[in-house]
Amino acid sequence: MKYNISILLFSLFCMLVASCQKDMDDTALPEGCGGLNLRTVAVEDSSEITVIRTKSFDMDVTTFQVEIINRITGETVKKYTSYQEMLDGERPMVVLPVGSYKVYVYSCEPENGVYDKPYFMAEQNFEIEDKTVTTVDKLVCKFSNVGVDIRMSDNFNYLFSDNYSIIVENGQNGKVTYTRENKGQIIYFDRIGESIKLTVTVQPKNAGEPYPTRTYYVKNGNGNPSIGEYYIITFDGEKPAVKVSF
Repeated sequence: MKYNISILLFSLFCMLVASCQKDMDDTALPEGCGGLNLRTVAVEDSSEITVIRTKSFDMDVTTFQVEIINRITGETVKKYTSYQEMLDGERPMVVLPVGSYKVYVYSCEPENGVYDKPYFMAEQNFEIEDKTVTTVDKLVCKFSNVGVDIRMSDNFNYLFSDNYSIIVENGQNGKVTYTRENKGQIIYFDRIGESIKLTVTVQPKNAGEPYPTRTYYVKNGNGNPSIGEYYIITFDGEKPAVKVSF
């Protein structure tokens, strides 16, 4: 299932300071420095977010981390554990030396392979000029994983024992075994290959042996899965049904 979910970071007031000075305007900026205004962060109303069926991510953007990175050296010159910390700690602007920078906002620390929660991020380049305030008006934090949400229908639970095993692989660097112990867990991959591979073992109720293990490859229609998509895979019988919503 495909999902393009966004969190909007857009304008109102509130900017931060980086030196020890407070409540300064551009006329009070130190020589060789400029200011950054990063406007207030807000979450788009859930009724306006494109969702898969009735699912929506409950994200609080005030908890998103913020980094300001020097684009020439790659050094992180400012890091805030949350957007709220940035708002509380620095006003009315972040003061930075003249140079080229990038602001990077993200919901959780990037990981390699599998996440246990969705990863939203946005970044934007900007320039700091001498005694000038630069405003970043709007950032859009986009869903930056491939989500896999496995569900068992009532019919599946009626037909099969709960000792099922579904190995979910992304064709790259991630693999998760889905069983009754982690039922309800949503899997978030940081990258994706040509398909989502499912290796399925189920056992009919009142049967001595499980069915032979079967393998399925899930794609987005005829196309490959891609970052920003969310797949709901429902097992009704033995074979999974994939519902895609745009």
